[in-house]
Amino acid sequence: MFKNVHRPRGRTYAFIAAFSIAFGVCAPIARAQEAKTPLTTDASRGELFELMGQIVEGQTPPGEFSQFAFRANFRFAHDALWRNPVLDEDPRSNQIFGIDISHHLTDQCKCKVDWALLADQKVAFVYLKATQGVSYYDRSFEPNLDGIRALPAGKKIDVGAFHFLSADGSGEDQAKNFLDVVASKLGKDDLTPSLDVEWDVRTDASGKVILGPDGKAKDFWEGTDGSVILGRVLAWLKAVQTQTKKVPIVYTNPLWWRERVGKAGTIEQSLSQYRVWISDLSSKGLKVEAPYNYKDKWHLWQFSFTATAEKGGLPPGKAVDADVFDGDAASFASLLK
Repeated sequence: MFKNVHRPRGRTYAFIAAFSIAFGVCAPIARAQEAKTPLTTDASRGELFELMGQIVEGQTPPGEFSQFAFRANFRFAHDALWRNPVLDEDPRSNQIFGIDISHHLTDQCKCKVDWALLADQKVAFVYLKATQGVSYYDRSFEPNLDGIRALPAGKKIDVGAFHFLSADGSGEDQAKNFLDVVASKLGKDDLTPSLDVEWDVRTDASGKVILGPDGKAKDFWEGTDGSVILGRVLAWLKAVQTQTKKVPIVYTNPLWWRERVGKAGTIEQSLSQYRVWISDLSSKGLKVEAPYNYKDKWHLWQFSFTATAEKGGLPPGKAVDADVFDGDAASFASLLK
């Protein structure tokens, strides 16, 4: 996903205190954030994909429909309610749709997401960016979490937090940053923690993308041995699982994983004990409604970064990443909570 970090919020004081103890966190969240830096110059998901050439195979052009409702410009709730006109059946009955967002969604407009309106449009879950690296946090995490917590029972949206793994800092130190921010904000009924590991593209103080010797956007993981990257991934996962008592889910792009982690271990081998969230934006994947660049078991699939909500709820002109869980509500709860 991106280059900086994030922060959370909670329910009753008693619950927060108990959960904080369970996570091994004693300092108040505000105090913990005094030593952290808000994210401001990280690349957005869409910018990242475009910079790294991951809009591959010519995605379905805007406005173009096929037999399938999965398309690059997925629309909530229209496409989530799509019914197969040929077979006269509802293929969406066992699919649950959600989004993942960061501060990039609201930074420019200084506005809020209308979570109640999104809940009415089949947005069933959301992952919020919380942190990045060893000291960054995402300022939009807490206000977005507050908005979701305020929803009435009939408009419930499941929520979780993700950390962007930076090429700088150990897995343990980055796990501590994440736990500092989310420990008192998320509980046992929320989605399992997520680790985002992919291209680490950065911008300078002026907002310009930092380039490598080849003149292309620099991935700061370049030059790091695959076994080192995998070691940091597993260290983060172990630390977070130990503290939260939940099995994390790893977000990654198979193309990046093969290039950077490579012989150190495939996704299937390396993450066999964890959940897997695959990013695959290929047009071939959209056509068959499954990741094209990854053939093994997956728990979430991110298939678009240009999804919109036809009845509003998002900032004007903004799009979001769309994700899908292939299964019913009971399966979703058992696997991702």
